[in-house]
Amino acid sequence: MAAALVFAALIAKGGASLGASTLVYVLLTLTGGALAAAALLTSPTPARRWGLVPLLALAALTAWIALSVVWSVAPDRSWAEANRAIAYLAVFAGGVGVARLWPRRAGALVAGVLIAATAICVVALVLKAYPVTFNSTEELARMRDPLDYWNALGLLAAFAIPASLWLGARREGAPSLRALAYPLIGLAAVVVALSYSRGALVALVVGVAFWFAFVPLRLRGAVVALVGTAGGVAVSLWAFGQDALSKDRAPLAERVDAGSDLAMFCILMVVVLFAAGLAIARYGDRKPLAERRRRQAGLGLLGAGVAALVVAAVALSATGGGPGARIDRAWDNFFSRTKASTTYGPERLKSIGTRRGSYWDDAAQVWEAHPVLGVGAGGYAIARKRYRDDPLEVQRAHGYVPQTAADLGLVGVALSLLFALALGFAAVRTLGSRREASLDPRRLPAGLSAAGRRLRKAPAAVRRMPKSFMAAADRAAPRRPVDGDRVAILTLLAIVVTFAAHSLIDWTWLVPAVGATVLLCAGYVAGRGRLDVPGPPRGRPLQTRLATAALLSATALASVWAVWQPLRAERASDAALAALGEGRPADAAVQAQAARDRNPLALRPLFDLGAVEDAAGRKDQAQRALEDAVRLQPANPESWTQLATYQLNVLNQPTVAFQSARAALFLDPKSPAAQSLFLDAYRKLPRRPVRPNSRRDRNPVLDELSKLGK
Repeated sequence: MAAALVFAALIAKGGASLGASTLVYVLLTLTGGALAAAALLTSPTPARRWGLVPLLALAALTAWIALSVVWSVAPDRSWAEANRAIAYLAVFAGGVGVARLWPRRAGALVAGVLIAATAICVVALVLKAYPVTFNSTEELARMRDPLDYWNALGLLAAFAIPASLWLGARREGAPSLRALAYPLIGLAAVVVALSYSRGALVALVVGVAFWFAFVPLRLRGAVVALVGTAGGVAVSLWAFGQDALSKDRAPLAERVDAGSDLAMFCILMVVVLFAAGLAIARYGDRKPLAERRRRQAGLGLLGAGVAALVVAAVALSATGGGPGARIDRAWDNFFSRTKASTTYGPERLKSIGTRRGSYWDDAAQVWEAHPVLGVGAGGYAIARKRYRDDPLEVQRAHGYVPQTAADLGLVGVALSLLFALALGFAAVRTLGSRREASLDPRRLPAGLSAAGRRLRKAPAAVRRMPKSFMAAADRAAPRRPVDGDRVAILTLLAIVVTFAAHSLIDWTWLVPAVGATVLLCAGYVAGRGRLDVPGPPRGRPLQTRLATAALLSATALASVWAVWQPLRAERASDAALAALGEGRPADAAVQAQAARDRNPLALRPLFDLGAVEDAAGRKDQAQRALEDAVRLQPANPESWTQLATYQLNVLNQPTVAFQSARAALFLDPKSPAAQSLFLDAYRKLPRRPVRPNSRRDRNPVLDELSKLGK
């Protein structure tokens, strides 16, 4: 599994390349379908269909994404989003299948995530440390390779930290194996820091807080987290002070020297942290802490955390007008449309400035115009152009809720919420109601009810209330040995929570390595169910299970065919342009028509067909092809721009070109290309003398220009 995730990360990268992404989506769909079919055939049928409800909810969301092609402003983009959703649905189904096939191997799944995330972190650090060998033209200091997106890289590194806590805090395994958790946390912390991803940092805090809140290995986990993070922070602070590593466009010679130092410090950090972790693990095995010492240490850590919060609150009160003023300014900076984003240096981690307020406001305007259905999956990038205040090209709304609301409307938001609720209920059911730790918050209701019964008794009970409360709590949740399988399930859930927190402020669904990792973990948690509720023997005959598995396999193969078609159309378009450049217009026409047949929702085959017809001297057919593009995507300014350009520069028809350019400018008023085209068409319009003071003979073009200016 780790090898598969690393392959998806290194091949598909950020999901922007159609060829690489299609290959990964095909493999994910086939693998997920095969695992689900194998689970149907070999695993026993449980009394309840564990994981079926969230699987159906995700399938409904996937179907809605695919259905949005019908009304989408950019149906080819919606098709691409549907292909991604199909692959992710297969991964989730494969996770459910893995849970059925290997219900007691949750720890192996956590280990796979840890190996994959660590491998990507090592690759990222190697690329950063040796720029000459791999990428000497990189101008940005912010780490983003090998995923081509810094936030996705930071998030994937953040996945490694809860998994490392599981590795180092658990009681199973050799000390040398548990000691690996310390350097792995250090490496992940360095990557999160050098990616300068504030969203990944916030998501990491949420995920680690979830792990410590529910995993009954808090003291052991705290030692692993503190020691490992200390090493990562030390290396990160050193790197922040090196201009060659933290400043954009640094000279290559300086980057080479600083990169060698970074590699040396990372290796030294790994060695020191492993030695420290090995010493701590062996000492803990030889001399485990007594219960009283453990309780004192836990209270000490809790007190230190509270003291740190108090100090931070006092510091905020002493400077900047207090915590309230700081929060207000942070809110304004985050949601303001006029605030520019911060730089790509280390100072980014200290700032709240962002462009998300503008992106989210544009998404809100798109949603208000299409509240129920949305503009179609992936249509935000096209529909936003009508409402944007600057010519900046943005593909995503950088947030799951605004992106989904704009693309899929209220129906898509409702289906997403249904999937989240179904997954949450499935996770609670999988974990059961076992109570283990004395500080577990689930002890509170039982303790309060027992204390309330004593309060209704004699006043003497009031004096004994603290002791009675603690005794009742202890009886309500007796301490038991730690369940390693339960800890692994909670760690998988912490990874899902980390991604959910990050999705609120960013959009990383398009990165296959991130999406596949999360949905695999979520599928396993949902499909594992309760091990203490054994299912009956197989209740369905073999023929029924074979037919279901065959139907599932056929669906996976049909999905693979649908996923493959846009890539086939893209290759045919490339072949058409190549044939046209070589002077073979007949072959180019065949290839362009093949591209249109394979992907009838895309604009590029129609543009290529127009170019082929124009080269053959059939200008009417070329114009008809461009008009078909406008009919296909009338809300896309690109189709109007291509038509207006051909009408103006080739057909020399400024009147109709002006109308087409005006439509393009209406759909994208901030586009410099649309503005220039509109003005060129206006200048070439035929003129006639007019009486200057006659309202009847006013030029409507000037009226339109004045309206646009206002």
